[in-house]
Amino acid sequence: VAHFAETLLSRSLSSGAALAFYVFVAIPVRSAAGYVSTLGMKSLYSQVVPARSMGTALAALDIVQSTCGVVAPAIGGAMLQKLGGKQYTTAAGVANLCLLLLAAVALPAELGAASSGKLGRANGVA
Repeated sequence: VAHFAETLLSRSLSSGAALAFYVFVAIPVRSAAGYVSTLGMKSLYSQVVPARSMGTALAALDIVQSTCGVVAPAIGGAMLQKLGGKQYTTAAGVANLCLLLLAAVALPAELGAASSGKLGRANGVA
């Protein structure tokens, strides 16, 4: 934790303006984006999962998201410690790009039908 705090509060972030921006703009925007993505994922689940399995599916989604909330910072901290600040941003960008490509390839084609409401009605979901 001390190593991460020392890296985070480097010379570039220790100035008052940069720290204020980080605390009052970057953190709230990131928190709001995380909340919106969680709501979007639950909405997508509710359109794709049959009504009789909704509770189980949403519980599984909550477990996966909670696990990722614990594991992701540990992985990020290890990457930051191993790679340093300059290579960390590149590695994080590549990881996010891989995740985006995986989502584009792995998500079923039925999601388009789910977003238009066709799949939800077929599963008995209004």
